[in-house]
Amino acid sequence: MNARRIFICRALVAGSILMPLITGAAKLAKADVQYQDRPRDGRDCDDCIHFVPGAKGTPSSCKVVEGQVSPHGYCLAFTPKPKSGKGS
Repeated sequence: MNARRIFICRALVAGSILMPLITGAAKLAKADVQYQDRPRDGRDCDDCIHFVPGAKGTPSSCKVVEGQVSPHGYCLAFTPKPKSGKGS
């Protein structure tokens, strides 16, 4: 195979692996991100940009982790919400 064909094959394989993650179709297993139902070092799910609060009477979820999550849980995917900039 020439270099061009190798590049095209690798690009197709990489695209097939990354596309579900980019489009949000695939979520990570709790074990993969070491999810726990308690906060860690003052960080918890409801302070994360990936947290999706449940509507009244429904459980909370996450944009990147499978299944229900606790608002007071924590995992390695934790990304703090940006500061609102209001107040001092």
